[in-house]
Amino acid sequence: YDYFMEAIEKGESIPLITPRKTKIPNTDHDYYIVRARNYMKEEWVQDMILNELEEKGGSIWLDDSKVITIDEALAIAEKEGAITRWINARSLFDEIIRGAWDSGDPGLLFIDEINRRHPVYYLGKIQATNPCGEEPLLPWESCNLGSINLEKFVIENNGKPMVDWEGLAQTVELAIRFLDNVIDANRYPLKQIEEGTKRTRKVGLGVMGLARMLAKLKIPYDSVDALYMSYHLAKFIYYHAYKASVDLAREKGSFPAYDGRYYRDIFDNARPFEQLLEIAGIKGTLSDKVKRLVVDVDFSQLKIDRMKYGIRNSTVVSVAPTGTISIIAGTSSSIEPLFALAFVRNVAVGRFIEVDSLFLEYLRKYELDDPEVVKKIAETGTVGENVFMPRTIREIFRTAHEVPPEYHVLHQASWQQWNDSGTSKTINLRSEESTETVERVYMMAWKLGIKGITIYRDKSKSQQVIYFGIKKEREEKEKKEQQQKGLRIEKFVEVDENYAGGCKTCEL
Repeated sequence: YDYFMEAIEKGESIPLITPRKTKIPNTDHDYYIVRARNYMKEEWVQDMILNELEEKGGSIWLDDSKVITIDEALAIAEKEGAITRWINARSLFDEIIRGAWDSGDPGLLFIDEINRRHPVYYLGKIQATNPCGEEPLLPWESCNLGSINLEKFVIENNGKPMVDWEGLAQTVELAIRFLDNVIDANRYPLKQIEEGTKRTRKVGLGVMGLARMLAKLKIPYDSVDALYMSYHLAKFIYYHAYKASVDLAREKGSFPAYDGRYYRDIFDNARPFEQLLEIAGIKGTLSDKVKRLVVDVDFSQLKIDRMKYGIRNSTVVSVAPTGTISIIAGTSSSIEPLFALAFVRNVAVGRFIEVDSLFLEYLRKYELDDPEVVKKIAETGTVGENVFMPRTIREIFRTAHEVPPEYHVLHQASWQQWNDSGTSKTINLRSEESTETVERVYMMAWKLGIKGITIYRDKSKSQQVIYFGIKKEREEKEKKEQQQKGLRIEKFVEVDENYAGGCKTCEL
């Protein structure tokens, strides 16, 4: 909640309130405080509530849609004995930070931001998301997701890598039609799920392969150019997903719960790219190269069309982790950086050292694909500090733990601006990062308007699916252990995929 994050900054205390214990005076309706709703002052659609907000200022939203000020709510709660105690927000936040540093949990959901940018907020309040965080849903709604492999849209023009924007637009619009058809073709386990899904017809088109796309374009992931590319890729994809859904509404009608008076277009309050950099304290100059690569879009005509024809799907974009499907597609996970250039993967039949295939292509180009060179790289999984590697390779193939946390968060924020659902991403941290880094990441995510944030500090769990590089002594120790079990780890395995540190749940 916003009020919790604000209390942290101010060093204030927050109340612990027993749910459903208090009542609104002179009514039979139980209620409990849900969240701060200061933003409703400008956006809530009911005239009565609008007037009340304008008179009373900052307010909260109660479960039965009654709106009163925080002071009024607390007075009622105290009178009814609903406040069990007051706790210092800073102390609670410190516990959250320590837990995340120790194990990666808990992450944070910014529930106010989720509801603030929910297109069909008038249908009710979102209380939670799916496990990975990319799908904030109303009760009984379901996930209907698909992902585009961005790597496939890098083409060559006169020997220079370019983005196939026309092909990407066609693919996005086709994918939205496909996902919309899935809603009707699907067999639902419960009638309530079918009704909830068809009422809003939410779909979520996401991406994978961003890291490999950037590598092919020769843009370092931890650069202002890469952030600019992410921002405009997200905007372009959302534009064509939205357009496809409006076109479908002209053909088949809008989703049943559509109300053009209240539907909220998230592009109306997307933050400018420059503002994101300013909030994060990042300074940099865009290259002429990335300015030439990017195509911009204008939503003004689309909004007019939506007001006239409606929209088929209440949401159209959702950035999922793609932990497994990116392996099948042979590309990098979601919007994550490359996890490592060479790493150990645990699978049912043993442990293998995998080397990123795109990285090997670059090594061959520079005639550096000698097995001994690859083995040396595998000891750390990176080449960032290898002065014998060409500078181009060292800059382009920056891995997840070499990317500063601010750039991780800014990539997520860039995609979230043009996303009417959620953006799942893991902020990978080096094992030596401090709790102060975790705190900085969480606070920055809130200020940037991200809906949810997760960090994972390398080796903070006793076991993990992927290990970042292998030191010689660890390699020898693990080799011996595997031999004792009758397994082998004796050769490098080149595979057409890599792990990029996405959602831990989906990677298992």
